[in-house]
Amino acid sequence: MENRIKLIVLEDQKILLDSFVSSLQEDFDIVGTFDDADGLLSYLGVHDTDVILADTCLKKTNTLDYIAAIKKNFPKVKIVLMTGFPEVSFLKRAKKEGADSFVYKNTSLEETKNVIRSTYRGYSIFPNENISDENRFLLNLSQKEMEVLRYVCQGYDRKEIADKMFNSENTIKSYIRSILNKTGFDSVSKLAIYAVSHGFVVPEDAGSKTDK
Repeated sequence: MENRIKLIVLEDQKILLDSFVSSLQEDFDIVGTFDDADGLLSYLGVHDTDVILADTCLKKTNTLDYIAAIKKNFPKVKIVLMTGFPEVSFLKRAKKEGADSFVYKNTSLEETKNVIRSTYRGYSIFPNENISDENRFLLNLSQKEMEVLRYVCQGYDRKEIADKMFNSENTIKSYIRSILNKTGFDSVSKLAIYAVSHGFVVPEDAGSKTDK
């Protein structure tokens, strides 16, 4: 019988973290939980771990920024990234940084468990990058620009986005100008409608804000 997989879970929303732990602990040994990636490397140094199941974008940190260091220091540890945003930019960077697998949060629990098991056994599982050549301009957006676009899709105005990203409003204006230059849209609102309607950005808080 295969040994139980030792799993660390990273999720910054407590209700989701508790749900993951409750749902997964029957099949896996949960050896640690985190709401951000700080301290993860030192924790791995003293706790035997097989797989890390991690939300991509945490409130304080971005897991993508830690993958290379994890792989360098703990090459046997497998990393399964998850996100609520079906954005091709996440998939592209996840592969580049060395993540082993990638799942969306709307994936069924049983399928997520299967991805964890398969990844532990050495398989790499990624969703199809469902984007046509005509829409590949979205791949040119930086991580910060994608973050701005997500907030726009959620209905936040520039000042609110600046507050959330701890930037000045002028910095957000600069990001938006760059986004428009890269995508060819004349309005970030039009781009947001396009991105959401085509499924490239799914705002987690969709419907919680009214259009500005």
